Amino acid sequence: MKNLELKKYFGKRVKELRNNKSLTQETLAEKISMKTSNLSNIETGKSAPSLVTIIKLMSVLEISPNELFAFYHYKVPEDLKKEIDKIFDEQTQENQRLLYKVVKSFEN
Repeated sequence: MKNLELKKYFGKRVKELRNNKSLTQETLAEKISMKTSNLSNIETGKSAPSLVTIIKLMSVLEISPNELFAFYHYKVPEDLKKEIDKIFDEQTQENQRLLYKVVKSFEN
């Protein structure tokens, strides 16, 4: 993953988690001792947070590192398909059938 993509995904995740807690940018920025404009830059992927800021975010948002960095669902569909294809190809035939059943269960 490229640095620019990582910053954008991280920023989207921070915004998502902030919204889940019904916090405004101003409120979260205040709680982590940061200017609102700096938090905005993080959320838009224009800048990356320091380690201290990451720790403050996890504390205020009451989340684990795993939750904070769980942003793979932001990937574009083409990249997701490639990853799914690779996972599928590496499975036994039995597991491939199970995966097929899981995917089919999402059809309308």
